[in-house]
Amino acid sequence: MKRIVLFVVSFILLSWAASSCEAENCKFCRAEITEDATGDIIDDGYDSEAEYCGFDLITIQSKTPVSVGGYTTSWKCR
Repeated sequence: MKRIVLFVVSFILLSWAASSCEAENCKFCRAEITEDATGDIIDDGYDSEAEYCGFDLITIQSKTPVSVGGYTTSWKCR
């Protein structure tokens, strides 16, 4: 009985570990702020870049640019 439980737990852990390393579902994203009048980049967002995967990545990529007070914030992913 202990052997079966150990096998099942090992299988679950190995399955989880193998699926957590899927790089094709992950990207590094940052919020970039540009000035509307000139198109100049005010803040490139590299200091706050973070990795997003799966549903979080889809959410970030589906956000539309937001303009407030002559500045536009948009998400850039690589």
